[in-house]
Amino acid sequence: MNYVIHLVIVIDGIEDNNEINLIEKEISSIFGSSESYKYENYPKFDNSYKLSFTFIDNVATNIMEYCIIKSDLICSPWLVYYLPDENKMDLIYNRDHNSQFGKDIFYKIRWANLFYLKV
Repeated sequence: MNYVIHLVIVIDGIEDNNEINLIEKEISSIFGSSESYKYENYPKFDNSYKLSFTFIDNVATNIMEYCIIKSDLICSPWLVYYLPDENKMDLIYNRDHNSQFGKDIFYKIRWANLFYLKV
């Protein structure tokens, strides 16, 4: 079964485009190459950007477990919104004093949302 995984990340404290490129590279190393990727200014916070990724996965047999494991490699903790009747899950991350990061550069992540769609 094929799934489209969407990951939206808001990063802040960005001093130059090299940091954005490094975050994109590290995210892609976790999920594989993205079908689409874009970034744009995020005006709500100083020096912040919104990064949007779309990944196609046709390997995962348990897409929920796959998303939880992959998202935990980026940062944690994530809030999980599970809709069992629809077989849907939405993961939301908000940086706080309990946050942990899989890579040092991920401390720039202020907020993230990960969800999947069956195709």
